[in-house]
Amino acid sequence: MKEGLHPNYAPTQVKCACGAIIETASTKSDMRVDICSNCHPFFTGKQKLVDVLTDSIRNTTFQNKLYITLLNQAVSYHRLLVF
Repeated sequence: MKEGLHPNYAPTQVKCACGAIIETASTKSDMRVDICSNCHPFFTGKQKLVDVLTDSIRNTTFQNKLYITLLNQAVSYHRLLVF
């Protein structure tokens, strides 16, 4: 194999927001995650509040674009009726 072609694959730590530390190997150094297998609701069976802000922002953006499109169509239709 060629020298210097592949990234450095070294032991690293993955730190979760719950405080769990997982030892693994990766091309990145220390990583932080929001949810791990120790605190994920699927593995623990406990319900946990998960941040869904990105979904609500995406939905709001879609609604805004839809409103603007419908408004432009209404204005175009009104122009056809006036002339």
